[in-house]
Amino acid sequence: MEAEVYWLDKAFATIFRATRSSCNALILSMMPRFTRSLQSICLLLSGLVSGGVFLPNGSSAQAAGGEVRDEVFVNSEIENYLRLLQLTGAVAPYPWSIRSFSPGEADRLLPRDSVHPWAGRYALRAEESGSFRVALIRPGFETIYNSAFPYGANDGAVWAGRGLTTVAGVGAAARLGPVSLTLAPIAFRAQNAEFEIANNGLEGRLIFADSWMPDRIDQPQRFGSEPYARLDPGQSTLRVDLPGVAIGLSTANQHWGPAADHPILLGNNAP
Repeated sequence: MEAEVYWLDKAFATIFRATRSSCNALILSMMPRFTRSLQSICLLLSGLVSGGVFLPNGSSAQAAGGEVRDEVFVNSEIENYLRLLQLTGAVAPYPWSIRSFSPGEADRLLPRDSVHPWAGRYALRAEESGSFRVALIRPGFETIYNSAFPYGANDGAVWAGRGLTTVAGVGAAARLGPVSLTLAPIAFRAQNAEFEIANNGLEGRLIFADSWMPDRIDQPQRFGSEPYARLDPGQSTLRVDLPGVAIGLSTANQHWGPAADHPILLGNNAP
């Protein structure tokens, strides 16, 4: 038993050093404007790995996912999973034509019991009515690589140019009765490497505008000639839900229309 514990501790230490080194190298070379904040996120993730939080079995794995009902964002992994559970009958029927969901709506979409495929990974339980709760929104780190030209879909505020695009985010949520607050900002940096753009007949910085209707549509072919970086509020929302009406401020993605990827009115295909 002591030999097994020693081996696990040594393995976790090795993973921690490797993850920390990889994160530091990536951040220092590709994201100079967000080095400090993203380095902190990567160190947090590597620390979780070294502590065994992401082990695939046992109690540690169950604790890793934790509560995720504050992460039911438009087209997120959790929202798609709840939609799948609804199709199987594990979640009560509810319209999906107008999203994002309020905290109360998200509670209605949670499984009735713990008999579902990801029960050991995520704790999907409704909270007691009126109780005060604060929860962490899990940190995330994503990389996108486009070898020839900019491309992306249903990725919200992120613009992925040619080359490497790195995205990081973390946040927290709080709820007290009808009042809820979600702070879930993201930061991204696009390498925005050069590629051949279509001639739109304009000069200066306007050469990067749309080739068909450069003065009528906000759809640039490229965001200038330098790397493009942005810090965005992301899925942040402050709202008060009252009987029959909701009031609030939000930068969260919206999805209006009966479709999975291309809704009729609003979608998360652009900021």
